[in-house]
Amino acid sequence: MKKFAIEIRWGIQFSIVSLVWMIFEKTMGWHDELISKQAIYTNLFAFVAIGLYFIALTDKKKTTTMGQ
Repeated sequence: MKKFAIEIRWGIQFSIVSLVWMIFEKTMGWHDELISKQAIYTNLFAFVAIGLYFIALTDKKKTTTMGQ
């Protein structure tokens, strides 16, 4: 289980960021009266997701190469 600690940690962080984004969408009204704009603005989350994945992968690479 200790082998997967980094993946679990980053998975939890990504889940929290995704939930925060969903709450942000709901408060902005993209699920109600502005549903037509939801598809456009949701693509902005791709930048956040790619950035988070990049940080997670660099952390994984740094910790695994230092551990060997």
